[in-house]
Amino acid sequence: MNLRRPIEALTSLSLTEQFIYSTAAYIIVYIFWYDVILNHVTGGNDMGSLIFLPHGVRYIAILAFGWVGFWAVFFGALISPMINEEIVKLNPHPWTDYINLWHNLESLAGAISVLAVVAFLYWAKIIDQWKGRLYFREPSKLLLIVISSAFLNGLFSNFITSQSSLGVETNPVRVIRFIAGDIVGGILLLLLSFIIWRIWVRYISN
Repeated sequence: MNLRRPIEALTSLSLTEQFIYSTAAYIIVYIFWYDVILNHVTGGNDMGSLIFLPHGVRYIAILAFGWVGFWAVFFGALISPMINEEIVKLNPHPWTDYINLWHNLESLAGAISVLAVVAFLYWAKIIDQWKGRLYFREPSKLLLIVISSAFLNGLFSNFITSQSSLGVETNPVRVIRFIAGDIVGGILLLLLSFIIWRIWVRYISN
């Protein structure tokens, strides 16, 4: 695997490796976001959603691995709360607490929002390939994907929440917070991944 060429290195992974790495990345980022960024203040008023880092993993995984990345981040979103509570925090809950249809639908909407935007842009010939590229050399197209999918996810996830029995009231401000959080979190994580790659290529892999 040539780590100096990240696109070729990523696409040379087996399907199993793509799934495992994408799922693990989502879980790690989710735990960091939930345990570091969220607290009793930001969690209670949705302010923590203004920097939703896990959405950035969706961009990277789906842009790099296509359908494999899609199912990986969906699966990661389902089990991340369980791993965070049961293993990281050693705070046991009944397993039935993690079986929630509305949470599953929200996780699916988050992954679908990225996949749908990328597939549509490929169909519209705005991008020439929708799998195996991270668009580091085409930042405008990457930004288009980030913003468009953030709008879709913000609308879909809040619609799902409004239809659920969770008792969470949705409103335009909450929708905007979710959209902003997906954009900010996605851009931050994409920039971080690019910086890490550049450091690796320049100082470590030589």
